[in-house]
Amino acid sequence: MILEIALTKFLWLKNDAPPSGFKQVPAGGMCLSAFTFISKVDEPEKILLGKYRIVPEWERLTGLDSDRLRRHSTGLTVPASHLKFGEDPREAGRRIIEEIIEVPFGSYKISEPWVETERWDSTPNIDDDHWDVSFYFNVVLTKDAVVTKPEWYELLSFYDPLKTPSSDYARRHQDVVARWQTARSRIH
Repeated sequence: MILEIALTKFLWLKNDAPPSGFKQVPAGGMCLSAFTFISKVDEPEKILLGKYRIVPEWERLTGLDSDRLRRHSTGLTVPASHLKFGEDPREAGRRIIEEIIEVPFGSYKISEPWVETERWDSTPNIDDDHWDVSFYFNVVLTKDAVVTKPEWYELLSFYDPLKTPSSDYARRHQDVVARWQTARSRIH
């Protein structure tokens, strides 16, 4: 039993982590992100989805570098962002709504986050796989809230995810939406 514990690695990313912790991220990488599933109070079945415009603001706003931006600018995505260093996930959710979507404080109600995780196969070696830890938020806009398309979006509109084909999404966001729908049905 003692030998088993000593060989177990725990996710503790810190320079002075205990011997069983990590001092660097897994080889395949790990992302901490926030996703906002934004709907209107009178159309709860639809969520806000956008298509990126290729502009440098995305790196400042979300951490999305120019290579990935070009690769993922052809399909729909959920309004989301990587967490900034030291950022509380709740702050990230509000930042997405207010700074990226540009909906002012007081024009929406946001849920507490719940966590979804995903492991993406990157190579046959499981140690090289990529991990995503995502904080999901349900957001309902008030009746008087107005969503305009910020300059960094090519397109921003409300879609029924049940009627939106998987091929219309980018960045595997069809998987993100599917996990959100499953989790939402468990929560409600």
